[in-house]
Amino acid sequence: MPALDKALVSTQTRAALDQFVELVREVREPATAAVGHWTVRDVATHVAGVLELYGRIARGGGSSITTIDGAREFNDHTVPRGGDRDIRALADRVEANGAALLAVTDTIHGDPVVPWHAGLPMPVSSLLALMIGEFMMHGYDIAPSARSLHQPREQRDAGVPRRRADAGNGPALRGVPYRIETGIVGPHLGAVASA
Repeated sequence: MPALDKALVSTQTRAALDQFVELVREVREPATAAVGHWTVRDVATHVAGVLELYGRIARGGGSSITTIDGAREFNDHTVPRGGDRDIRALADRVEANGAALLAVTDTIHGDPVVPWHAGLPMPVSSLLALMIGEFMMHGYDIAPSARSLHQPREQRDAGVPRRRADAGNGPALRGVPYRIETGIVGPHLGAVASA
């Protein structure tokens, strides 16, 4: 697998962050169910928490998730304590945490490996790429509660039909069953994680 271009991934992360924040600001009913037992507000709180955690990881501080399966405990701790009842204040928090992450990664020389969840080594560019995945997946989770459907601007501008994707096995999309998976692979990882 070729190495990621950290500068390019940073630019893409910034664009995905801007689009996600715009989407959160368009939410009309933050208490609406989004995915599983989470509401739209919970999903946005989760993303804000992940951005904060990834900022700490990018600075070399490691992850508070000490096992590869420890994300549930992180979410159980982060989501109920989100605090922001006003969706616009929560959008501001996502934006600020994203800006803080990018401020850190933009000042790091090269693409060093930092300790990710369970201490697994992860290049900073891969950390940013994972964040793009968070924005995409959770953008689709909250899109039905926003004024517009979440999809890449190029697709929206080109008139591509809007669809909502679910993680895991989903209903047939245009007659074709699908499954969305995220995987972490690379020369520095001793394990592969997928969800």
